[in-house]
Amino acid sequence: MDSLFSDRITDVPCSFIREILTVALEPSVISFAGGFLVVGR
Repeated sequence: MDSLFSDRITDVPCSFIREILTVALEPSVISFAGGFLVVGR
């Protein structure tokens, strides 16, 4: 099965991805890429 991610993503630490998601979920951040669905708003 082909990988969904590039080979370069294997060098990125998990904490980096976790930090991006933490910032992306802040209400003050506007996502122009579709964002995350917030139920109840």
